[in-house]
Amino acid sequence: MLRIAKRTSFSLLLRTFQGNAPALDLYAKHRFVAVEETDGSRNEVREPDVLYRWHKAELCVSEPSLLRKRYDYGHLQERQALQSIVCRQAASVNVRSTFRQVAYEWPDEETATMEATIEATRIVQVTQYGRSFHRASHPLIAAAGAEFCSGFEDGTLRFFNVALPHCDRMVDFGAYVGFTTLYAATFGGSVFAFEPSPRNFALLTENVAANPLLAGRIRLFRHGLGVREEEVTLYAKGMADSGSSIFRDIERDGLVRGAADATIVLRDAEAVLREVRLDHRTLLKIDIEGAEYLVLPAIAALLADRKPWLHVSFHPFNLVQGANSYANAVARLRASFQVAEALASYRYMHLYSEGMWTTVGPAGRMDFLRQYLLKPKPVPRVASPQYGFVDAVGFSEEALPEGA
Repeated sequence: MLRIAKRTSFSLLLRTFQGNAPALDLYAKHRFVAVEETDGSRNEVREPDVLYRWHKAELCVSEPSLLRKRYDYGHLQERQALQSIVCRQAASVNVRSTFRQVAYEWPDEETATMEATIEATRIVQVTQYGRSFHRASHPLIAAAGAEFCSGFEDGTLRFFNVALPHCDRMVDFGAYVGFTTLYAATFGGSVFAFEPSPRNFALLTENVAANPLLAGRIRLFRHGLGVREEEVTLYAKGMADSGSSIFRDIERDGLVRGAADATIVLRDAEAVLREVRLDHRTLLKIDIEGAEYLVLPAIAALLADRKPWLHVSFHPFNLVQGANSYANAVARLRASFQVAEALASYRYMHLYSEGMWTTVGPAGRMDFLRQYLLKPKPVPRVASPQYGFVDAVGFSEEALPEGA
């Protein structure tokens, strides 16, 4: 019966009790995705239940082109419906031992197999700093969630905790699979999330769909941000790479050459920020794998005028001139000084180190120049010491509270 229903439908919704193991097994076998769990208060027998959704796989292959045709801020319901179609049944997964060893492919409807376990079909709650949301079941999302909960993002979340109570919106440039997006949405404001990688965007959409109470606050856009409207190549160094970027050659343990992963659309970052009404009650998070050195100087005048809370992840090791370490260091210093000039209008800078944020005010700028920007700094898993800005840096018109 289920096979017949799938052949004659584009989409199916089925609800069953969470304790009905045979039904859970059957729905997982037929590649349904759990999209909602309840405590049972809405059904007659008051038993916890779960809602499953299935979309025909062929739509996942054909519909992404529709998303490329529209990246304005109108027709949100139409576009988000398309995004929901695209992410469902997006992948057959073969779970190996680590995140970067997961095989990911677009399956054939009748022959693809789901090797993930029943556990992988269930929505899992994520809690950080007393704020909770759900993550979807995909193993790549699970791996990203493990990193998110490992302390890796503590500095970012602590900055969010200070900034977001003062904000009406958050703009997430480089949303990846959506953990910072969802965390920000728990504060109650609007979130605009941008992710150009087609694979990561599908996972981002699936993760947001696992949170029906938060999804209404979140708007998703499958394009990147640059200094102009253009199409560029996105390079990846692994499957569903969180560090995919517009730079082919980067530095890690040595020089690494990425593989062309997709042709993506970049929109003019300043135009986008004006469209989302950037102002002093906005948190702008930028994590775009080296492109921050291009974008920040281009939006400097707008930032000086609107003064949003700003959180930037810097990636100097993605700026590579070749094997010449001196040329690389000079290029990274030049890019950092251009950013420092672009953001000099902010009253405070904040550096995260050893579990806490340190604020640099106007009186400390020259010491910051000598003791931070010009100082070589070790970065985990990168061969050479890095000059200029590294890791997470915050900018604001208000000092952070002591101990933030």
